[in-house]
Amino acid sequence: MNTRIAQSSKPDTGLIKATPQRTAQAILEALCNGYAVRPAQVWVTVTAHQARLVGEVDWKYQQQGATRCALATPGIHSVDNQLTLTPELAGAFLNRSAAAAPCDRQSTLAI
Repeated sequence: MNTRIAQSSKPDTGLIKATPQRTAQAILEALCNGYAVRPAQVWVTVTAHQARLVGEVDWKYQQQGATRCALATPGIHSVDNQLTLTPELAGAFLNRSAAAAPCDRQSTLAI
């Protein structure tokens, strides 16, 4: 789908205005595609250029990478990352590095 985000609300430009809901959906899709995050366990809300991430992830790299992914999304200036690690895996692999899976900026641009 070749949809572009509009930066203005002029009618008939062929562009779609970025809404908080579309931005949140783009962040969630980027997390699912780039970090194998299960969408049923993560909630993303966007308010006034801030993304809020809530839920559980299995790995530390997913938790850390979520902030980078959200910040790479156009229109997002800050992130409130409240993601927690799944209790069963948190103790075993707490120090897993986020550097192993960098966020793909292109995946956050396609809405």
